[in-house]
Amino acid sequence: MSRRAHPGGPPDYPYEHTTAHKEIHMSFVDKAKNAAEDAIGKAKEVVGDVTDNKDLEAEGKGDQGKAGVKKVGENIKDTFK
Repeated sequence: MSRRAHPGGPPDYPYEHTTAHKEIHMSFVDKAKNAAEDAIGKAKEVVGDVTDNKDLEAEGKGDQGKAGVKKVGENIKDTFK
């Protein structure tokens, strides 16, 4: 018989949803979003270069720069955990 948090509710997980667990999850999600932003920026840069669209190319480089800054911030947070 599985334990339930409350009658009719989902079964308890084998681990507690601690603050540390939530921080790890959020860190993973943030890193994934940053990687996606970087990839989109690279794609914009390439498309802008191929189509000779300097504005799109610059926007792509800007997206990559923002993603890089966020990545550094995540790495700093990870260092102090």
